[in-house]
Amino acid sequence: MEKYRSHIREKAIGRVKSRLAIAGKSIPDLDKENLEHLVKEEEEKIVSRWKQSGVIAFMAFLGIT
Repeated sequence: MEKYRSHIREKAIGRVKSRLAIAGKSIPDLDKENLEHLVKEEEEKIVSRWKQSGVIAFMAFLGIT
């Protein structure tokens, strides 16, 4: 389970870095709390997408579209 959390965390950090680059900011521009909040948001988005994909795949497996 820790392997998945680590993977999600790394992916979320990468997305936060991308968002900051688009906004013209960098990680040192943010305090620790704001950075953690952004990473947590991205983690939740990733998990939500994975859950949604899993449900859709299961429905397709059952022939429900």
